[in-house]
Amino acid sequence: MPSVERLAYGQAPDGLPAHRWVLTVGKYQASFTEWGATWMSWNIPDRSGKFDDIILGFSDVAQLHQARGGCFGSVCGRYANRIGNARFNLDGKSFALAANNGPNCNHGGRIGFDSRRWKAEVGTLHQAAYIRFTYISHDGEEGFPGELITTAIYTLDHTGSVRLDLRGECETVTVANLTNHAYFNLSGFSTPSINDHCLQVFSEQVLEIDTNTLPTGKILSAKGSVWDFLQPQAIGSRLLKDPSLVRTRGYDHTFVIQGERGHLRSAATLSHPASGRVINVSTTAPALVLYTGNWLKEVGAGALGKAGKPYDNHSGVALETQNYPDAPNQPHFPSARVDASHPFVQTTVWEPSLQA
Repeated sequence: MPSVERLAYGQAPDGLPAHRWVLTVGKYQASFTEWGATWMSWNIPDRSGKFDDIILGFSDVAQLHQARGGCFGSVCGRYANRIGNARFNLDGKSFALAANNGPNCNHGGRIGFDSRRWKAEVGTLHQAAYIRFTYISHDGEEGFPGELITTAIYTLDHTGSVRLDLRGECETVTVANLTNHAYFNLSGFSTPSINDHCLQVFSEQVLEIDTNTLPTGKILSAKGSVWDFLQPQAIGSRLLKDPSLVRTRGYDHTFVIQGERGHLRSAATLSHPASGRVINVSTTAPALVLYTGNWLKEVGAGALGKAGKPYDNHSGVALETQNYPDAPNQPHFPSARVDASHPFVQTTVWEPSLQA
């Protein structure tokens, strides 16, 4: 039978206790905390049947908060990724945000949703367990207009799949872009980097970026380029070896996912040949940001990971399903507008499988 267990996770920065909720369905487990609506762990089997945790995380909330610059497993908002020059216009009004990433606003500003306490509710279904997080972002928080009521529902089912349903509602008008920022290492941390992982992304287009990793507005063909993952590619065969990736230390790029936005469709497949572990990612979002953990050592601020030492660069890979970065300033990008008749709604499913 599915079950949910609540465990202590230390004292959060707001002075209140944090908790670790462990969802168990059969042999599968995933855990979460209300601090940042964070996905903390996911235990899935290798081809020999050995279960390992494949998500980068921390043993207590103090370490998680210390490493908040990396958004390890958290829900990012109010606007995930970058907004150019930390400013946007909406209905004739200009809104100034915190510039926390060069000249740009990144992942919601100085105190984004990843560093907020969410309300948690848990439950079980016939063959699944779930946790529902709710956070109310008030009008003016980090410079964003309108009160946004946000929910993030994680569900673990009998196949070991994790589903995340994100929703943001505003009675007035605002902009929103939400994503989960988990880093995966399918080796179960038996290898220190994701160089031996293979990746397939179901995309023929990538957004061009400037020197501050902000989209220029141009949409480029990925075919035949270093961004071509239509066929599975070993991440390490390209990482830091192509001149176009040296400046960013690896991948930090937005891929346009094929198919109709709003419908669940394949976005990416991540595999680890040595263990046989595979994750299939499907989403209703229009894009996937591939981030190969290029700055984990710096943004982790020395926080100790699950193995008792800081995470190094490229020790995990994030596959962030979301809207396009800087969409509020790019009229030809999918709209980021949220109002009473147009809530933010997004679903992503991570499904485990095995290679022979």
